Amino acid sequence: MIVSITQFSTLARDGNGNIIPLGKGRNGCEARTTAGAFTPLLAGTKFIRIATDTAIRMDIAGGSTDTADELFPANSVEYLAVNGGEVLTIAAA
Repeated sequence: MIVSITQFSTLARDGNGNIIPLGKGRNGCEARTTAGAFTPLLAGTKFIRIATDTAIRMDIAGGSTDTADELFPANSVEYLAVNGGEVLTIAAA
């Protein structure tokens, strides 16, 4: 299992100034190879990119992870809006 979270302060814009669903202003990156909690997101983080090679469930509000939490399929990449300071927790699906 490898799950990485890259933190961004804003979304990117194209040449015409339109917002595109890619991060800009990278704040940091962390990877986990086991189930558990990531370190708290940095204060300026507004968006994250999640990349996983394994199907996982993630509690995007902090706390323990269960079958009601968001499913991220294996070999997927997702972008999410978040609040700085949140603690994201993952478990194998």
